[in-house]
Amino acid sequence: MGVFVENSIRCIMAKKLDGLHPSLIVAFNLTLEIFNEVPLPAELQGETSLLIDVAVLGGCLCITVNYETTKIDVWVMKEYGYRDSWCKLFTLVKSCFTSHLRYSNPIGYSSDGSKVLFEGIEVLLDVHYKKLFWYDLKSERVSYVEGIPKLFFFKKPMISCFKKQMRFLYKG
Repeated sequence: MGVFVENSIRCIMAKKLDGLHPSLIVAFNLTLEIFNEVPLPAELQGETSLLIDVAVLGGCLCITVNYETTKIDVWVMKEYGYRDSWCKLFTLVKSCFTSHLRYSNPIGYSSDGSKVLFEGIEVLLDVHYKKLFWYDLKSERVSYVEGIPKLFFFKKPMISCFKKQMRFLYKG
């Protein structure tokens, strides 16, 4: 699924047809009707076995890089289009979670900016559960949003409609 930032839709793609993991960001500019490649952080150039996903966080283009068994890095592009403006915000380490986290994408910040709300897919006994959780930037701890059915699925367009309302779910 793509995200909309700076008048373009962005998505992750693989460079090779046989590529198992996505390795580049492609943008389609809706005004100019052209495609272009968005540079990944220099640290990730040439990596072909990473699980990368794209999101929007704080109005900036964001990527999550899932190293599956150890950690998830969260990067934002502070100035769109400039490779040097990529900044690694934080790393979610495996020890934060009670089970294996297969996928994770940031949705937005808490009202005071101290936490980031994520959607994620947790794998427990070969069953995939969609979860919402807060990541506290200071304590580096995860707390799950309670009360969501185990088989709850949601689409990104729905989430973006409720971002403003969701920031009031957690005040702290």
